[in-house]
Amino acid sequence: MPHIAEVIRDVRDDEGVEITINCNIDSFTWIIDYLNASDPSSLLEKINIDNCLNLIVSSLFLGLEALYS
Repeated sequence: MPHIAEVIRDVRDDEGVEITINCNIDSFTWIIDYLNASDPSSLLEKINIDNCLNLIVSSLFLGLEALYS
């Protein structure tokens, strides 16, 4: 995940890092289903006006360029 790599780039190997990510559970579930699907195009019909912005922001944050481009 590019964003996380940028955030922790200055952390030494001997330091611990705790990362908390907030994501709408429906969007996260959709993204996981998309990544695991043999035919991800079938999931595109589930995108609507209510969830599209959250999916774009979440996929951008996670570095999933194929989803937001």
